[in-house]
Amino acid sequence: MAFYGLSSGFFFSFLFLFLSNLITLVASGSIGVNYGRVANNLPLPPQVVQLLKAQGLTKVKIFDTDSNVLSALSGSGISVTVALPNEQLSSAAASQSYTDNWVQTNIIPYYPKTLIDAIAVGNEVTPPSLVPAMKNIYASLLKYDVASKIKVSSPLALSILQSSYPPSSGSFQSDLIEPVFKPMLNFLKQTGSYFMINAYPFFAYSGSTDISLDYALFQDGKGVTDPNNGLVYKSLFEAQLDAVYASMNALGFNDLKMVVTETGWPSNGDANEKGANIVNAAKHNGNVVRRALTGGGTPLRPNEPLNVYIFALFNENQKGGPTSERNFGLFYPNQVKVYDIPLTLEGAKSTMDKWIKDPVTPSPQVSWCVAKGDAEEKKLQEALDYACGQGAADCSLIQKGGKCYDPNTLEAHASYAFNSYYQKNSRGSGTCDFGGTAKVVTEPPKFGNCEFSTGEASVNKVGQTWCVANGAAGAKKLQEALDYACGEGKADCSPIQKGAACYDPNTLEAHASYALNSYYQKNSRRSGTCDFGGAAKVITESPKFGNCEFSTGEASESKVEQTWCVANSVAGDKILQEALDYACGQGGADCGPIQNGAKCYEPNTLEAHASYAFNNYYQKNSRRSGTCDFGGAAKVVTESPKFGNCEFSTGAVTASKVGQTWCVANSEAGEAKLQAALDYACGEGGADCRPIQEGSTCYDPNTLEAHASYAFNSYYQKNSRRSGTCDFGGAAKVVTQSPKFGNCEYPTSY
Repeated sequence: MAFYGLSSGFFFSFLFLFLSNLITLVASGSIGVNYGRVANNLPLPPQVVQLLKAQGLTKVKIFDTDSNVLSALSGSGISVTVALPNEQLSSAAASQSYTDNWVQTNIIPYYPKTLIDAIAVGNEVTPPSLVPAMKNIYASLLKYDVASKIKVSSPLALSILQSSYPPSSGSFQSDLIEPVFKPMLNFLKQTGSYFMINAYPFFAYSGSTDISLDYALFQDGKGVTDPNNGLVYKSLFEAQLDAVYASMNALGFNDLKMVVTETGWPSNGDANEKGANIVNAAKHNGNVVRRALTGGGTPLRPNEPLNVYIFALFNENQKGGPTSERNFGLFYPNQVKVYDIPLTLEGAKSTMDKWIKDPVTPSPQVSWCVAKGDAEEKKLQEALDYACGQGAADCSLIQKGGKCYDPNTLEAHASYAFNSYYQKNSRGSGTCDFGGTAKVVTEPPKFGNCEFSTGEASVNKVGQTWCVANGAAGAKKLQEALDYACGEGKADCSPIQKGAACYDPNTLEAHASYALNSYYQKNSRRSGTCDFGGAAKVITESPKFGNCEFSTGEASESKVEQTWCVANSVAGDKILQEALDYACGQGGADCGPIQNGAKCYEPNTLEAHASYAFNNYYQKNSRRSGTCDFGGAAKVVTESPKFGNCEFSTGAVTASKVGQTWCVANSEAGEAKLQAALDYACGEGGADCRPIQEGSTCYDPNTLEAHASYAFNSYYQKNSRRSGTCDFGGAAKVVTQSPKFGNCEYPTSY
């Protein structure tokens, strides 16, 4: 059709205005994000909340009920979907008291200040226990009068479909219809909840030769027609959703709503992961956002808004599997965008014309510097020598034995060194040249298993900086900043406690400097972490306050500032006993090693036992200010405590190597006691007893003692080996060596 007398520019402007106005006529959906935390380099939860706010995101989904995350979200206005993990499904299905306790512990203390709007029961699993667990969770919400506000559902993968093409022929796996889908859909309808689906066009595209990339990325102008009903699909994403809708329709649930709890596209992948790159990720996720926020539903449900959670907020470096699994994030851990896409309706409107005419492009701020493959070897070597020498690049990882030594090639080593120099110089113009031997790239370099930095946050051996108090800020501001750093900021302030290494000089400026620097280093010296409302400043020379050594990052903190918490013998037995009871009980300290028969039981004195418990509590709470006090019953020391042969932990890093204990059946208790205790542990106690079911890894040897030992230990470890959790009326005992029953492996709590 020709538009006589109209320029193409006028046409696009007209179309943009038309679509913009149409937005107000069609109900818009919503965009949230999955906040996964399988990583060791992510920002603290309060910083994540600030990031979400800055991006205009008002919905987040997590995979547990982590107290730090839920507390950080309190009062933020951001709604959160929490999760009951897969390993708790059998317990939740078997016992209403279990779900009562779960809701009382994980929901009620936070709601409504934290806007918990849904509970995801399990994730991508369909065992017989799934729907009973959902029902019990809902009943527990009713008991606490919050069921009308908090929905209950379960995220499922597209693999639940027996047929998905064409979309109109969508159907659930036939063997799961009666035991799972019919009861689940009935439950969702009766409780006013919605179906949760995880839909990934990436996996369908990468595993197929029949799907076009344009169709997977919302860029197929012609579309694909469903031969059964004539509906036209312009994207694989919408086709996947309608296959699910068709499956529900086939069972008579035509009006049940649906939320896409996960979708995404990786920005990097292995060689065999077709389409996994930063450009495709930006196109897919950018178009999902625009498609959801600019209104309308799918061809089969055109009036049903699209509510979608992007997977994921961050790249997660500790996830297993192919490279793509670690590269689904919208942000790098240093909070820099992997690519620039709109996440709000305003952003979607402002780039509507770009959506129509051009693909989304990656953020220009993320780039790397690598060696040119065709560079002359001599020049490349000279450039490498310069980067690692005068250029002060961090070349430690390409030394023999270092993480990036392999592949041991000039190109790989030079690339690492060039990139270190480039990132440390803020990717400034001219910092990726090296006499013509280097070039800038926009996709992460691939040399073995080496990870290339994207900025200062990930390097710690050069460009060292510290954060100290700004004396001009005034005493009031400094005190407020000190209180925040040692409290909510979770800085390690133990070395500035009385008697510790950095207590002297006992001045506000010195103590504040230590605390502010601890916070700064623990947050990877990121921009904004040394400000404290003007009370702090960054310096490039190591601070000098007495004999105190100031950390330059987490890597060096393990070598300095070591402190322990022990009993203060002058406090008196009564105060010590009360403090010991608190530490091992409400405080959650691991007191297993001081139980009768365990490694630290001797010497069997109140002072020794209290010291162990106090120190465990202190270390588990990151040696924060006030965590070694116990009403005057404890004190900080700078030398490792000596009580018999017991080793005292210096923090979570070393905790896994000492004090390990297990809980096993006491064979002298008799079969009746053992059976009763086993039934309790696997039922109301919430132990994970799946491995001792027939056909599972720990079923053999099939004896009461072996099965009870596994169940008792599961209960003991899940309860942090607290005092009294390995007793079961005398049916259990603590041991200090890993139990041996067949080939079964017994977990520890670390």
